[in-house]
Amino acid sequence: CPMINNRAEAEAFVSALRYPPNGTRSFGPTRANYAAGSGYAKEANNEILAIAMIETAEALENLDDILSTPGVNAAYIGPSDLAYALNMAPTGDNSHPEHLVAVKKILAACQKNGVAAGIHTLSLEYSLRYLDLGFNFVSLGADIAFLSRLARKELKEARTASDTPQIKT
Repeated sequence: CPMINNRAEAEAFVSALRYPPNGTRSFGPTRANYAAGSGYAKEANNEILAIAMIETAEALENLDDILSTPGVNAAYIGPSDLAYALNMAPTGDNSHPEHLVAVKKILAACQKNGVAAGIHTLSLEYSLRYLDLGFNFVSLGADIAFLSRLARKELKEARTASDTPQIKT
């Protein structure tokens, strides 16, 4: 869930994910039954992960309150939104030292509170860097970026290899 800022929002988030008596999620698992089987509603409370996105200045001030909320399983950092919270441009993979300090602060709070720590990256370099720091998971890039990068590369190779005149685009 994006933009979790405090314990009250974390509690509401966790509650909305789970069926009673553990939460306030409404019953209606018809579609889920097709994908997960007829026991979905019975097993869902034990299967669903509550991953709170930490990406605002308020969340940075409330890390322990958010991450110690019963039912929060992990924190996930959106580096561009975190950059906004630090009054920086949203660059994705961010090399600014202040950004790294905030990332390490979130990681330490996750470790202290026994929840998994994750972060979005745009490159293998940053994925490996964050895994080496102790992150439990990273999401490397996005499908559209991978497809676009390969398309540009192969189009460039095709234009370079071809002896035919180029049409300017």
